[in-house]
Amino acid sequence: MTTELVLLGTAGAPLPCPGRAGISSVVIAGERIFVIDCGRGSPSGFAGAGLSFARLEAVLLTLGKKSFDGRRRPLTDLDDRRHFLWRTRLQ
Repeated sequence: MTTELVLLGTAGAPLPCPGRAGISSVVIAGERIFVIDCGRGSPSGFAGAGLSFARLEAVLLTLGKKSFDGRRRPLTDLDDRRHFLWRTRLQ
């Protein structure tokens, strides 16, 4: 079994960066696909990498993120995470 890491987005800044997406990675372990974090634009990066939403097994979220003032942010920006769930139901 081979394991592969695909970087969907590497921009960690709160402002949009042309040509970059928010932090998100994919681990491909054999036939299994896992998304780790869902930064802004990650569903487009997933599709652009030629990955199949039908093969997506799980979206794993790291909740250790803090805002710039040091306070923990609530997990309220779920648009990209919802998009992953919606796309997998279409397959």
